[in-house]
Amino acid sequence: MRVSRVTIALVVTMAGVLWPAWSARAQDATISVDRWLISTPFPVHDDDPLNVEYLSAPGESGILPERGVEAGAAEWRLVRESPGMVGLDAILGERTQPSVIYGHTYIRSPEDRTVWLWWQGQRCSHTRAWLNGRSLSPPDPGGGAAVRLGLGWNTLLLKSASRDCPHGFEARLSTVSPGTLQGIQVQASRPPGDVRTGPEPWVLARDDAGPVPSLAWGGRELTGALRIRLTSWARTPVDSVRLKVEAGGAEAQAVARWLTPGQIDSVLIRVPFAGLVRVTGGTAAVWLDMRWDEERVEQPLSLEAGLLLRALHAPVRLLGWTAPAVGSRHGGEDAGRAAQGGGEAMAVAGDSTAGPELPQAPGRLLVGRWQVPGSLSGFTLALDIAESPGTYRLNSRAVEAEADLIPLCSECPRNTWIAIQVTSSDAWSALPAVRVMDPGFPATGGAGGSPSAVEWIRLLDEDGNSGYRAAGLEIARKRDSLEPSDGTTE
Repeated sequence: MRVSRVTIALVVTMAGVLWPAWSARAQDATISVDRWLISTPFPVHDDDPLNVEYLSAPGESGILPERGVEAGAAEWRLVRESPGMVGLDAILGERTQPSVIYGHTYIRSPEDRTVWLWWQGQRCSHTRAWLNGRSLSPPDPGGGAAVRLGLGWNTLLLKSASRDCPHGFEARLSTVSPGTLQGIQVQASRPPGDVRTGPEPWVLARDDAGPVPSLAWGGRELTGALRIRLTSWARTPVDSVRLKVEAGGAEAQAVARWLTPGQIDSVLIRVPFAGLVRVTGGTAAVWLDMRWDEERVEQPLSLEAGLLLRALHAPVRLLGWTAPAVGSRHGGEDAGRAAQGGGEAMAVAGDSTAGPELPQAPGRLLVGRWQVPGSLSGFTLALDIAESPGTYRLNSRAVEAEADLIPLCSECPRNTWIAIQVTSSDAWSALPAVRVMDPGFPATGGAGGSPSAVEWIRLLDEDGNSGYRAAGLEIARKRDSLEPSDGTTE
């Protein structure tokens, strides 16, 4: 098995983001695509022209044009421009109606190689891209994506749609590590021999692993889900990519199935919240291990502290609800074991929710039993039942909700057991969730001299979270003291 280790240096900002050091110098070495075969315009009469096929067979995914030769019901004209935006209106003349225009080029690579492909349209014209006949997912906000070139000749097709805006596009290749552009050539004319053989099966992972904005509490553990975004590069879909994540001393695994080349697929891997705290606090790193066929790639992933803090103050999903059979002891030891068991709280290949189906009528009984984990200890917790109306019992006692919240415990001690029994009074749109009621990072946003996201993270602990709670209360007190007592604004 070949092992590739992506050694991307990470830098931590005060916003709590770990950025790859190479992205800051991605512009140090670039190849601007300055030669194209430009198609004749196609008139547009559709609302969504980027998703309408205008080329005839072999179509957008199969076109291999040559200059001066008709292909796909279009004539192709050779254009060489200075680096930058290719102004199609200046090349093809003034348009009298909305249109779609294609641009095509050939890229030669001396080996299978990962590069950064950047593309965009001119002003409000819109673009879509195909690499080696594979439609690419929309680019990042910055305009690009990491792609895999194959040994030999590769093809790049851009599609530009414009109504009453200037018509144009541009593309360039940038390095993802030193030397990745060495030996790469770009030409417009179709080369002789085999074209677009494509790379051997390869998988690229985005370097950030922002948590899904939802934590989950199952049994006695609080977990968060990392979203691993993968793109395969091959002639056919890549199947059964084995993933392992190490985060702050914790490990979790998943399998990615049937990855379509050129398209981003997301896999969710659930890991303990405490491990994510160590990562975003700067005392540990997230490492992703990917394996397929005979390949193995290891690389670090970044994680934003602010996203994790917002997830802490968002509704926390409760895993392990059960629907007891008629005549069983509601909320007894059987329910407790069901709530604590199962690997779903540790690793998921999707954002599934453990438990029975949502009640769709009155009279449905659900029970569950949870133990306060260290990550939630010290906080004041409440049950959010806004989307799950019913009659509730907490630790065998009837309780009433106020503003759709049921208090669970105040400054909850670690390992406290919480048993909930509910009989639905109407159809539910979601299961009950837990909310942290104490003020914290999202209420302050790091403004007004309050701690940064990383500093907030470092205040969390597994033994009462006293530092975090004290900081939140102090900021809330200062904010309240500045507000006029009569409710008016100054």
